[in-house]
Amino acid sequence: MPDALLQPIQLLGGASVPGALLAFGLSLQGVRVLQKGTSPRRDIALASLLKIVVQPVLAWAMGRYLLGLDGTELFAVVVVAMLPTAQSVFVYASAYGRGMVLARDAALVTTIAAIPGIGIATALLA
Repeated sequence: MPDALLQPIQLLGGASVPGALLAFGLSLQGVRVLQKGTSPRRDIALASLLKIVVQPVLAWAMGRYLLGLDGTELFAVVVVAMLPTAQSVFVYASAYGRGMVLARDAALVTTIAAIPGIGIATALLA
């Protein structure tokens, strides 16, 4: 493609992640995360548990026993599996007007939980 056509596409592509983070940050302004009555706490707890515990354990088992990985490669698979719920999930929820509170709260909870989770994975796989 000619540069004149490719440049605007690259500019939009480069702005997508900061735009998603900005939308996510704006959604947190003036609200209480996990507020009783408005936030589906059980769903968030389940989604967070699946994302921070179950998914990395499954990734470890599949990486270790199905793919024969070990060392740094296995560690990378586990850490990538434990990364927080992407803010793009919130952007999709906003676009479709469905599950915005669940997406917002789950993204925040998994972001916070991923920090000690990655530390634990590091200790276990080091």
